[in-house]
Amino acid sequence: MEPKIAVHGGASSLELNEEMQNKVEELAKEGKDLLREGEMSMDVVEYIVNELEDDPRFNAGTEAGIMNDNMEVGAAIGLEGIRYAISVARKIMEESNNTMIGGSHSTKFAQEYGFDKEDLKTDKSVSIWNEVR
Repeated sequence: MEPKIAVHGGASSLELNEEMQNKVEELAKEGKDLLREGEMSMDVVEYIVNELEDDPRFNAGTEAGIMNDNMEVGAAIGLEGIRYAISVARKIMEESNNTMIGGSHSTKFAQEYGFDKEDLKTDKSVSIWNEVR
């Protein structure tokens, strides 16, 4: 069976410009290639979402949810200063008795599992924050 994959640039991203569209298409192709090579789908999803989070043009970051083929769920919401929300969500799914952890509790959980707290502000995020507050 040919793998299928859908990638988007975040929950509230503005329209994708050509450069952003190319990045999304590149990640979708890379994900399909990884699946064809036998990589586990959870690993591929986590990798792609983390790649988007590392690119400041996309809105991926402080909240994430993930579900496996057994319908197990993990979600991290309101993370503060923790990179790779999808990885924290996966850790919640795999290592805790919870399906969702939020706010300071999700940040504490992430730190307990080895995620470092850091300043994640970018010029773009500060600009957006100043516009909406």
